[in-house]
Amino acid sequence: MPAEGRRSDLQGAGPSPGRSLCPDFILDQHRRGRTSGAFAGAVADVDISGFTEITEQLSVHGREAAELLQDVLAAVFQPLTAGVYEAGGFIANFSGDGFLAVFPEGPGLDPAALRGMAAAWNFRQAVRSRHSFRTRFGTFSFNARIGLSAGQ
Repeated sequence: MPAEGRRSDLQGAGPSPGRSLCPDFILDQHRRGRTSGAFAGAVADVDISGFTEITEQLSVHGREAAELLQDVLAAVFQPLTAGVYEAGGFIANFSGDGFLAVFPEGPGLDPAALRGMAAAWNFRQAVRSRHSFRTRFGTFSFNARIGLSAGQ
């Protein structure tokens, strides 16, 4: 895509470094023969609002706009998903314009609830600091809704 079609802060927003399709936590449980059960931890349900509007507005502009949408998605989601892994969590699933992050309790880690709250705070700050993207097709704004729970 030509550089003039992108906002400078979208440059370099490509796929994040490769991660296993199956989270390490799940693989570790499987290796131990644990195929069911419960564990203590925290979960964050992250929903990013604003993608329906950008998708609808860009859909009429063809391939260039589709590539721009991909760049914007990466620019919004990469810092958030990286924050999950930095806090000792993993992404359980993606659903439309959001994801479910899981922070299991574990030896040598801060309590899952604290890690989940810290990650949620960082998600919110990341979205606030980059909530608007100006493109040649218009300016698009995003917001985050985050639900957090802890237990077993």
